[in-house]
Amino acid sequence: MTELNRVGAWNLACGKLPIIKDIAPTSYWQALANQQERLQEELDELNEAIMNCQTLEESCKGDAVTLQLKGVPFDTTNVRSVREHWNDEVLDAQVDLDVVLQGFTYLSGHDHTGAFNAVMENNDLKYVNNLPDAQYACEQIGATTHSVVTGNLGNTPTYSVHRNSDDKITKLPNHPKVCLKKFAN
Repeated sequence: MTELNRVGAWNLACGKLPIIKDIAPTSYWQALANQQERLQEELDELNEAIMNCQTLEESCKGDAVTLQLKGVPFDTTNVRSVREHWNDEVLDAQVDLDVVLQGFTYLSGHDHTGAFNAVMENNDLKYVNNLPDAQYACEQIGATTHSVVTGNLGNTPTYSVHRNSDDKITKLPNHPKVCLKKFAN
């Protein structure tokens, strides 16, 4: 059973059905807005857990540290059990985000699988098999703020351009926009 099928079955068991946009547009958009709020809540929890892990990583073991819990600072000690707890919270938020996103997908009624595959095919255009092409693209995008990174696909080297500040894989020059219209509800 896929994640989407599992979350769909769970929603059905809880009495939640996808709303048909054309029949009840107000309810449809409200359901998606509610789900978006749940996504933001989980993103906030993930952000807090990562920030707490970073704070613990940057301090010495045994030191007093100030962490956040639902936006409220609290003092604790950098000990193994605290580090393990916040590492577990990262995983918990990660999984909760996936569940809530799959719930959004279920409620939206869009052809998520088709759209996902179209986006991934478009993303495949963000890497090339030729290093000089990647270097040229990096120069076009901005060699002072971007770098070429070597990857691997089936023992074949691949090259992509990453933004230095956050390691985001960037679109190469003349990257086409993906069209998702045929997958929309």
